[in-house]
Amino acid sequence: MKRLSVLPSIGISFENLYKFLVCEDKEQLEDFLIELVDNGWLIESQHLYKFHQILKEFVFDNYKPLFEEIEKQVKFFSSLICESKNIQVAIEVKDNLIYFDEIVYSVIKIGEINTTTTVLYSNLGYIYYHLGMYLKALPLCKKSVKIRERILGKNHPDTATSYDDLAQLYSSMAKYKQALILYRKAIKIRLHRQGSDHLNTATSYNHLGELYRLVKDYHKALAFQKKSLKIRKVVLGKNHPDTATSYHDLALIYKLTNKYEKALSLYEKALKIRKQSLEKNHPDIATSYNDLGTLYMEIGEYQKALPILKKSLKIKKDFLGENHPFIATGYNNLSWFYYYIGKYSKAFLQMKKAFNIRLQTLPKSHPSLIGSKKGLYMFSKLKHYHHLILFYKSKRKYQQVLLFLDKSIKVHKKLLGSKHLYTSRSYRDMSLFYYKQYEYKKALKYMKKVLDIQEKNLFKNHPHLIQSKKDLEMIKNKLNQTEKEKI
Repeated sequence: MKRLSVLPSIGISFENLYKFLVCEDKEQLEDFLIELVDNGWLIESQHLYKFHQILKEFVFDNYKPLFEEIEKQVKFFSSLICESKNIQVAIEVKDNLIYFDEIVYSVIKIGEINTTTTVLYSNLGYIYYHLGMYLKALPLCKKSVKIRERILGKNHPDTATSYDDLAQLYSSMAKYKQALILYRKAIKIRLHRQGSDHLNTATSYNHLGELYRLVKDYHKALAFQKKSLKIRKVVLGKNHPDTATSYHDLALIYKLTNKYEKALSLYEKALKIRKQSLEKNHPDIATSYNDLGTLYMEIGEYQKALPILKKSLKIKKDFLGENHPFIATGYNNLSWFYYYIGKYSKAFLQMKKAFNIRLQTLPKSHPSLIGSKKGLYMFSKLKHYHHLILFYKSKRKYQQVLLFLDKSIKVHKKLLGSKHLYTSRSYRDMSLFYYKQYEYKKALKYMKKVLDIQEKNLFKNHPHLIQSKKDLEMIKNKLNQTEKEKI
């Protein structure tokens, strides 16, 4: 009865009860269940047994089990998630999390603190982290840190692992200062206790690199990712999935610093390794497709970008379901793709999906949620302005067209800033409008703004930059021609 009282009050099959109660004799368990049903303690329906919530609480509160009496159950459930760093494990147990929650609740009420319970907290915290349920992961990761500090001390490698796990969680929640403090603690322990060439040290370098990338300190990010890659290549080899992660994370930094050729080479290398070593629908492959897609988008290769962005989103949805921060990222990237090609209605719809997921899964202060909110507002306005611009163009009401082109510039400047690459698109639209109205001086003024921004943000051979230079020459030629005609 005591062991039964730590399971949830839901219908459970006999086979599952046999596993979850860690029984050794099926016949004995069957007789026990029949007796409980006959005495009204259990409800049996369609071969499922349910311990009523009130009776369950009565047994637990009045005959509270000792930890030793449920230890086998705790170890059994811990064993199911012992490989919690593997996202596949999180997917496999996702539908049974109610059992883990109930076991954890029972252990907390009993008040037991030992290494067995710590492993349960740590692993379950990571499961919730994988599933994007950060607020459920947070108290578990904190408990893991607290217990390991108490039992193992603050300089033990396992304590470093708990620091690292909690830091990853804080980083995902955009609490970067808290994350940095914990990452630094972890790397200090690992360097001291495990050495500079240990795989755990490589993991810490990788996580620090990721954090510095998120706070836009790309110099430090690059240095830590290179350290991580060096260790992984030596210890794991060049074709290991973890080495692929280092290639991929380095590519992210190169992309953000406009070193697109290096980024493309490393993205392709990471994807090749992942395809060879992982299942074809693994989330890491989806991540490679996603980031390759955004790179293609940024260098103007739109035909390559769209299919792999869609492929990435499909894999993630099949794996994680609809309501996960990673799915929101997929919708967000599709939204910006449609913005790039001027399809504002589609951009708005995709951003709305991203916003709704982030609203449910992320803290209100999270940059991704704030970004989605801004994007939603911007695309809503641009969609409206675009329809009106087309309408007034068809009616040849060019003053009205000019009015809404100016509104488009203002919304870009308000939300992104006057020097943002995307703002240059609105300047370009205005320049080409003036060109078609034969107002070449005004067209030249706006095209110069476009080039000023693009030259600071795009590589020399980017198709958008090349086109803008051609457009500038075209406008200059027309302007010179009209000046000569006046003479």
